[in-house]
Amino acid sequence: MLLIVRTMVLLVPLLVFAKYGFLDTKLHKTPGYRPISGWEHHLHNATGLCELAMFGFGFVGSEHLRWAVGAVLLLGAVDEYHFHREVPALEADYHAKAHLALFAFAAIAALWPV
Repeated sequence: MLLIVRTMVLLVPLLVFAKYGFLDTKLHKTPGYRPISGWEHHLHNATGLCELAMFGFGFVGSEHLRWAVGAVLLLGAVDEYHFHREVPALEADYHAKAHLALFAFAAIAALWPV
């Protein structure tokens, strides 16, 4: 029963992250808005794969969670510091909310034992 509750709690930040990730992607496809460069697109793909690993390891309570979180942090930092300087306010808002959701997922998964 406790595992079901843990899973349901972990779904909340995952869904919040998915919502703001979708909104950010939709924003970049809006005419006249900041397009994603090729390098940034590749970096987002690599980060997304690491996020998938983080979510998987988080749900099953794997000891590999810390490595996935570390990879997400490293790739996310490169993305933010290189590509996301002086972005429009709405994009910054979406990123902040998505990052908060990722942090919440990682903290809950790491601190709530399986």
